[in-house]
Amino acid sequence: MRRPVTRIVQVETKEDEMASKLTRREFLVAGMTTTGAVLAACATPTAAPETAQEASAAPETAPAEMEKTITFNQGWGTYNPIKPTLMGWGAESQLVPLLTHSRLMEFGNLQTKRLGIAEKAEVSPDASQYTFYMRQDVKFHDGTPLTARDVEATAKLYLTKEANVNPIFWTDFIAGGREFYDGATDELSGVEVIDDYTIRFTLAEPFARWDDTTICEMNILPAHILANINPEDLKEEYSPAWFQPETHMGSGPFKFVAAERDQFVELVRNDDFHLGQPKLDRIMIRNFGESDTQFIALEKGDLDVWNVPSPYLERVKALPNVDVYEVNRLYHRMLRVNEQKPYLSDMRVRQALLYAIDRQALCEELESGMCIPWDSFMQQPDWVPEGLNPYEYNPDKARDLLAQAEADGVWDPNQELTLEYYYDNPTHHDWFAAIQQNLADVGVKSQPLLLEGTGWVKRNVECEFDLAYEGFGTSHITAYRGWFIKDDGCRAMWNTDEADELFLKVQTSPDEEVQRQYMTELQHLVNEQLPVIPFVKYVGAIAVNKRITGFDENAIWLMQSIFNTGWNNAHNWDVTS
Repeated sequence: MRRPVTRIVQVETKEDEMASKLTRREFLVAGMTTTGAVLAACATPTAAPETAQEASAAPETAPAEMEKTITFNQGWGTYNPIKPTLMGWGAESQLVPLLTHSRLMEFGNLQTKRLGIAEKAEVSPDASQYTFYMRQDVKFHDGTPLTARDVEATAKLYLTKEANVNPIFWTDFIAGGREFYDGATDELSGVEVIDDYTIRFTLAEPFARWDDTTICEMNILPAHILANINPEDLKEEYSPAWFQPETHMGSGPFKFVAAERDQFVELVRNDDFHLGQPKLDRIMIRNFGESDTQFIALEKGDLDVWNVPSPYLERVKALPNVDVYEVNRLYHRMLRVNEQKPYLSDMRVRQALLYAIDRQALCEELESGMCIPWDSFMQQPDWVPEGLNPYEYNPDKARDLLAQAEADGVWDPNQELTLEYYYDNPTHHDWFAAIQQNLADVGVKSQPLLLEGTGWVKRNVECEFDLAYEGFGTSHITAYRGWFIKDDGCRAMWNTDEADELFLKVQTSPDEEVQRQYMTELQHLVNEQLPVIPFVKYVGAIAVNKRITGFDENAIWLMQSIFNTGWNNAHNWDVTS
């Protein structure tokens, strides 16, 4: 049992009015956060400052007269505002764009979709057209009004192959999107500017909730700046262009003024922000190095907001200068199973593997209780049906299932399985040693295999893996499309006609109750057959310096979110002396 933290973030929404009546287990899963579909943490770590003192040093560009500053930590990721989180870059990659740019729509905590700079949004009855009516008082940081032409220019940049965004939810669904992307035409029929402040998106086929995976992810860029930029200069996440304030121009509450790769990004307030002048003078995003130097910076007050790694949780709780919040994340870890391997093709073998692993003990002993066993491929608690098999730790059941599979000739106890993962840290090394021992206890031989991110992806694409451990997080129901739409190879989590047909019904139905019906059916099938093994769902801890005010539940939520929520309250953040 974990000791209580300072405060628990538990936000009720219209979609979740039962939160106050939850049991302890339900309470843990009532909050929410890949890739991108959202994969998490595939990035290669960037170089860190050699010392905590060096990491804490203020950049030379910091104006001396500025006094109100909040400092975040970020040690990896791109600051590229055209890289959506759903393309696998994760929440950290959006830390800067969420503060410097605006979006038509965005997500708040607990997956609640809300208006951004759109005053009204309309979806046609068949979910083939999405129309947005925009505010008329939004300006870019150079004073230029933001109009529908800027939204159109941003959409076209997304669909420009040379920019290397690879937006499948645009190319595969916007009318004329694929032809525009392939260079067959300069016209993009699916994006129509109705007037200066109205824009309509037309799809090639109905796609319910298409805006979840596109519009809510789109940071609006200025057309007058894009007109002077070669898209090829934007394709690399660390391109020199992304270190220029002009390229980073947005309409958000803070302006991009300076950055040094792997060291810092400096933002200053936008006095003309349409929701009001920000109370802070600036925001610093710095690379404080490894977790131990991050902790020291938090303790000293040099770091104000920190996603706390579980090994540091108890030490952080003891600090007198911070409050600690828990957020039940829309993010889980899973074991992807290669059903094409004959020795993994029988569902009894897959079920045995899950029964054999003590997930509860792993969470309590290796993650300080900051995760719980999870039984669905979906992270959204209000979409998870009752009656799923929890696969509680049962080594005797695992041995029995393996014996049945061996008797039927579909399992060989001499077969060794590879357990592939890309999380290079001591906790995960211990994690996989424990899993290896759990499997050995029921007679399954296995070998953990740590891979660099690109190598892990390559083995997945080429169907070389046995069991691949990965993270996934999303608020978007339709982001699960890549799990079930049938294709060649191992890209889909479940490559069957049945799963394909069920998800197509989810995708094309504008009625949420119908969507829920088919997603429930899918969840029960996956829970039984385990083509992918849902593993654990995470609780995140966020430490916030007590001198900060206005850092509300939405802001806290974003710190542990794997999808783009939008910090629409950042202009109200403040610090006390």
